Amino acid sequence: MFGSTTLDAVIGMVFVYLLGSLVVSAANELIASLLKLRAKNLFSGIKELLHEGDESALTSKLYEHPLISGLSKKAVNPHTYPRAHLCWHF
Repeated sequence: MFGSTTLDAVIGMVFVYLLGSLVVSAANELIASLLKLRAKNLFSGIKELLHEGDESALTSKLYEHPLISGLSKKAVNPHTYPRAHLCWHF
């Protein structure tokens, strides 16, 4: 392509390396999402940062805070919303 076999070989190896790293990263993300490793690691990391042992009272209290619990993907029934809030979302 460029007239140099060495350059063509280097470009080919770079593309193969990038393709391999993309496949491995995708597999890693798939495994992490299936096993919910991020949630487990986040919970244990927060527990460690707050210097809690086996008890997780402070961590659970932190997770129950409205600003943090509002970030979760819990299913919300739209019929329980007040009408004004429901109209505001649309």
